[in-house]
Amino acid sequence: MSETTTIKPIIAKIIKGLRIKNKMNQEDLAFAIDADRSYISLLERGITEPSLTKIFSISKALGISPSQFVKMIELEEMRLRDLEESNTRE
Repeated sequence: MSETTTIKPIIAKIIKGLRIKNKMNQEDLAFAIDADRSYISLLERGITEPSLTKIFSISKALGISPSQFVKMIELEEMRLRDLEESNTRE
């Protein structure tokens, strides 16, 4: 599993999950970060990934710090890697 194929879907899952948890729709989040709703859709489908500047904006809009956002990505990536490794051992 390559890093780029792993990270985009993780970012997508986290953004969508936090957005829903915060009872926001894509338009709400887009407005909060000064972006178009289609950009949020691209992020949530794992087609694109946010710049560092957008990570700061998205994190703030979703009520977490940028470091928490990155930590969530890191933990999910580690969980998936461990799962993959355990599946290859079986």
